[in-house]
Amino acid sequence: MQASALTGTPMVQGDPGLPARLVQGSTSTLPAEADATSTLTELGDAQYRLDLAIPRGEPGAPGGTDAATAGWVKTGTQTRAALDQAYRRGYSVKEYGAIGNGTTDDTAAIQAAANAALAAGSDATLYFPEGTYRTSGTIQIKCAVDGRAATIAYYGTGTAVLVGDESNAVVARKEIWLPRIVNRTNLAAKRFDGASIGVRLVNLNTCQVGFDFIQAFEEGMVCEGRGQGWVHNTVHLGSLWGNHRNLVLRPSAHENYPGWVQSNLFLNGRLSLSDTWGAVDDPNAGQIVMLNGPSGEAGPGANTWIGTSIEGAQYERYRIAFAGRFNQLINLRWENQGPNPMRIHYGPQSYFNWITGGYGLVTAVEVFDSLSGGNRIVPAEAPVEARSYAVNALTVASATATPVVWSGFNGYRAEQDAAGTITPRPGRWQINATVAAQFSHATGFVEIRIVKNDGTLLGVERYPLMSTQMRTLQVSARETFAPGQSFRVEVYHTNNGTMTTSPTGRYSRLQLELL
Repeated sequence: MQASALTGTPMVQGDPGLPARLVQGSTSTLPAEADATSTLTELGDAQYRLDLAIPRGEPGAPGGTDAATAGWVKTGTQTRAALDQAYRRGYSVKEYGAIGNGTTDDTAAIQAAANAALAAGSDATLYFPEGTYRTSGTIQIKCAVDGRAATIAYYGTGTAVLVGDESNAVVARKEIWLPRIVNRTNLAAKRFDGASIGVRLVNLNTCQVGFDFIQAFEEGMVCEGRGQGWVHNTVHLGSLWGNHRNLVLRPSAHENYPGWVQSNLFLNGRLSLSDTWGAVDDPNAGQIVMLNGPSGEAGPGANTWIGTSIEGAQYERYRIAFAGRFNQLINLRWENQGPNPMRIHYGPQSYFNWITGGYGLVTAVEVFDSLSGGNRIVPAEAPVEARSYAVNALTVASATATPVVWSGFNGYRAEQDAAGTITPRPGRWQINATVAAQFSHATGFVEIRIVKNDGTLLGVERYPLMSTQMRTLQVSARETFAPGQSFRVEVYHTNNGTMTTSPTGRYSRLQLELL
């Protein structure tokens, strides 16, 4: 680029709000080849405006030395990267040797840039130009980040990115926009390694955090309070895709440094589990997992999710695991793929956690541990919590109490096992059951019963058998169920022959409503 002189015309001076006056009408010129530390001699109180055109093109080696004091740069010889760093306080990872071609290991170069940005002061930003940065170790960051155009391709089994540290210090008031982070080792093998973390954020306070995509880690994103709090942050969720546990909130895993995770806001985002990987259907799998501390510290509290989408195939394990108190999930989308119900788990010491509105939660099953209470779903959909419009065909022998297994059971807050036992969430329930059946003999009687798991008879209706024609049997009950209690609908007859239930939906049905 050709060097050029800079010409300054005096600006006006004066206190704000007072009439301005021109100091001097002459023109002063800064020589094109002046050293970076050169200054203009001001005339009186004159101020000069310098209009700089920043060169375009790929960054190159700086042609001059940055100013030590007044912020002047050697005109015409600075590259775009040097000017950007001088004026925007951005520390580009490529200026510290990162390549970003997806092949070269950029771990050390990125860490050097992160260290330089931290040392530069609180207004410095670690910047990732567009590219794919291969890493093999943990990148530790304690400054602002702009990585939205980049991808970190991680080849390792530990933590790809650590924001904060384990010294119990706080990272406060930062904008942290992370690159996409993918565990290429796990992705290629379609497996989880039991230990890796995409991004671990420790002791953040009043920060803005955002990312596009985190994939194929044991834990995708971990929000951790260690000896301090993880508090008052706003997280713009992107896609947490195919991690064993997508989003984890926990006090410190170290018993000597109890912390807390409270009063954070999580916005939007897609959380999905893959149905093509092994070992996802186990107690460790989950979309949002909240944990108590290792020494009994209270779990996360007063955290809020708005508009998040819970996606992917449904397995037998939990999609949401609550711990702590007063956490709320508002207007979420619950995608239901596969035959299994979505499970919501309220762990020990979980109180007053609510799921409000949203749609697609009609098949959810809630499971309550001891020492939990006040947790609930406030549905935006129909008030009926579970229903079935058919029964599996049964042939019932005389004088044999036989449970009814409901076909196509759609259990919202209630779950049916293979034997027909239904476990509803704690609360007071209205139960309405109808079964249609035919009989081989027109003698004796038939009963339909609702029986609690402790043997309590909640409801029974008896009908005399005066014909072999199809008979419709109906029974209702209202009962309050504690955690772990269940019931079944069973039939019993004495016609000295057989009874055959009709699977036809218009005649057999079960409806449950939480009162």
